[in-house]
Amino acid sequence: MKIFQNSQSAIFTGMLFALTVSLSSLAPMASFAQDNSSAAATKPLDLITLGTASPVAGDSQSEAIIYDASQAQSVDADASLTPSLDVEADSQSANSPVNSQIDSNAMQDATVKTANDAQPDAEIQTLATTSAAYGSATLGRRKISDVGLAAIGVSDTAPQDSTLDSLIWRGTPAKNAAFLLENGAVANQSLTISALAYDVVARQSVPPMGANMIAADLVRARLAWLARAGRSNDLAVLVEQLPDTEKWASWKRWLVEHHLMSRRDDIACATVTAQIEMTLDPFWHQAKVICDAVQGNMSSARFAADVLAATGMGDPTFMGLVDELFTGKVFEDIDPTTLETIHIILMEALHRPIPIEGIAIMPPQMAQTITSLRYLSDDARMVSTYDGLQRGLVSPREAGKLWRSAGDNKDNPQSALARLDSEVSALTSAMAWRALDVDDSNAVFGLIVAAMKREITVGNGSLMLPLYAELAINALEVMQSQTTTPVLVDAAMTDNATLTSSGLNNDDAADNIDVAVPTVTLPDEAVLDDIDILLALADPTTMPAILESNNPIAYHIRTLLTLDVGNEWEADTLQTLDVWHLQPLLQAAGIDAPDISWFDLLQSGTHVAYSREKLSPVLLRACGEAAEKKRVAETILLASWLLQSTDFTNIDPVDAGLVIQYLRDVGQEKAAMGLMREIATAHLMTQFAADTQDDDAG
Repeated sequence: MKIFQNSQSAIFTGMLFALTVSLSSLAPMASFAQDNSSAAATKPLDLITLGTASPVAGDSQSEAIIYDASQAQSVDADASLTPSLDVEADSQSANSPVNSQIDSNAMQDATVKTANDAQPDAEIQTLATTSAAYGSATLGRRKISDVGLAAIGVSDTAPQDSTLDSLIWRGTPAKNAAFLLENGAVANQSLTISALAYDVVARQSVPPMGANMIAADLVRARLAWLARAGRSNDLAVLVEQLPDTEKWASWKRWLVEHHLMSRRDDIACATVTAQIEMTLDPFWHQAKVICDAVQGNMSSARFAADVLAATGMGDPTFMGLVDELFTGKVFEDIDPTTLETIHIILMEALHRPIPIEGIAIMPPQMAQTITSLRYLSDDARMVSTYDGLQRGLVSPREAGKLWRSAGDNKDNPQSALARLDSEVSALTSAMAWRALDVDDSNAVFGLIVAAMKREITVGNGSLMLPLYAELAINALEVMQSQTTTPVLVDAAMTDNATLTSSGLNNDDAADNIDVAVPTVTLPDEAVLDDIDILLALADPTTMPAILESNNPIAYHIRTLLTLDVGNEWEADTLQTLDVWHLQPLLQAAGIDAPDISWFDLLQSGTHVAYSREKLSPVLLRACGEAAEKKRVAETILLASWLLQSTDFTNIDPVDAGLVIQYLRDVGQEKAAMGLMREIATAHLMTQFAADTQDDDAG
C-alpha cells in the first residue's frame, strides 16, 4: 500500500512539472506571435522605389490591386468594357435574375473540388490552343472564391434588338458546354453566325446546369475560346472579374499587357506598382520602367533600368530599347522574330514603327489589341487590319480607314492588281485596294471588277465585297460630278431637246445656256453592269441613281436577297439567276414557293442535277437535337461548328436549310435569314466571277 502511495505521488509530481513547463512556454509563444504580426505588417522590400510609399497599395494591404472597375474606359467607341458583375459573393445583387438562378443552381449541385484548383494557369499560349475544360473532380468543399465564378461575362455584348437573354444555357449540362467550348469553331464563313457565337461565349448569363461543380475549368474554357478568336476586349472584361489569386496570375499579367498596349496606362501601372513589391518576376520590373517613362518620371525609370541591368533581369533587346528611350540613339540590333509583348509595348512608347514580323508572332488573344497600336509599320498596319477584318474585330468601313492611314499610297493600280493576280494574301489584297482607292479615273471601274473577281475565286469574296462596293460608290460619285457639272455652252436647244451644232450664225443662235454635258469618257456599259451587280450583292436594298439601267441580273439579285419571312419567291428570279438549287434555303428561312406547275418547268428544261458537299451527319443531328430541346447557346455553337470549314459555294442546300431551320427553332430568326442571304450571295458571287450569267437564263 505504501509502495502504491509513493508511486501515486511520483505521478502527481510529474504531471505538475509538465503543466508548469507548458504554462511557462505560453509567454515566448505570445511574444513570437506578436513579432510575426509586426513582421507581417512590414511591407516587402521594393527594389525599385527603395521603400517609398506606393500610390496604390497601402501598409494595410496584403494583396495587389489588380484593377479598379470604376476607372475603366472603353477602347472601342462603340462598346463599353466596364465589368458588370463582380465575382465576390458579397457583391452579388440579390435582385439579379442571373444571380438568383446561380444561387438556385448552387443549392442543387454537389460541392466538389477540381484537380486544377491547386495549380496555377499554364502559359497563355497553351490556353489559346488547348484546354482541359472538364477536369476530374473529387468530393469535397468548393472554394468560396469559385462561387459565382461561372457567371462572369460581358453584359452589353449584343445590340438592343438581340434575341439572346440570360437563359441561353438553360437545359445544357456544364460538361456539354465545356466540350463545345473546347472543340467547337471560333470562326466560320458566316459573319452572322460567328458574331452570334462570340456573343454566346462572352455574355453574362445564367451558367449551364452543374457549372458550380466545374466553375474554374468552365471559365478557363471560355477564356481559351475567346483567346483563339482574338476577342481581346471581351477577354479583358472577363479577366477583370477574376479573383486576384495565383490560379489566374497569367491572365492578370496578360491584362496588364493589354492595358498598356491599349493606352490605359493608369490602370496598368497601378497593378505594376503593386506587383513589384511582391515579386522579382522580371516582367513586372520591366513594366515598371515603361510605366515611369510614360508617366514622365524619367529619373525613376533610369533607376529602375539600372537595377534591371545590375540584377540581369533585362534581356538585351529590352535594355537596348530602354537605352534608346534615355539617349535617343536608335537601337539597331533587333531580331523582329524574337520580339515579345513587353518589347512591342516599349516600341509603342518610343513611337518606333513595329515591324510586321514582330506582330506575326504575337499570340492570338492580342489580335484585337494590336489594331489599336498607333505606331505599326505600314505593312503591319495593313496585315493586322486584314486579320481583324477576317475575325470580325473591325468593320469594313473601319478597315478602309485603317488601310488609308497606312502611310503614303503611291502604288500603281495596274502593278498592284498584277501582284494580286499572282498571289492573293493579306498584304497584296490590302495594297490592291489602297491603289484603287486613289485612282479617280474611269478606268478604275474595270479594275474594281477584276480585283473582286480575283478575290472571289480564292474565297475572299464575302470579306472584300463591302470594301470594293465602297470604292465603286466613290467612283460613281466622281463620275456623276464630272458628267453633270453645268458647262457654259454656245449652243441652242432644238425642239426635241437635243443640242444643235455650236457653229450657228448670230441670227439663229440663242443665248448661251448652262447644260450638263459629259466632260469625261464614260465607262463601257458592260463594266457598269458588272458594277451594278457588285453593288446589288453588297447592298440589295439600294441602287445608285446613276445606274438606272435595265440590268436583269442586278434586278433579280436585289429581288432575291430582299425576300423576307412570308414573302414568295418568283420563278423568273430563280430561272434568270440559275439558282433553283437554293429552294431548300428559301423554304427553311420562311419564304414561300409560288403556285406554279413544276411539270411545266420540267418540260422547259429546268432539271439540271445539283450535287454538293454534305455536312457532318452527326453534328447536324446533334444541332437538331439541341434545337428541339430549345437549348439556345448549344444550338448556336453547334451551328457554328457545322459551318467551320464549309465552303458556302459548295454547301449542300438541304443541309444548310436544316441549319437555318434549327436557328429559327430557338428564336434566332434574324440570324437564320442572315445565313440564308450569305449562302445565296456566295453562290451568286461565284457565278459572277465565272461569267456564267446571261440575260436569258443565267
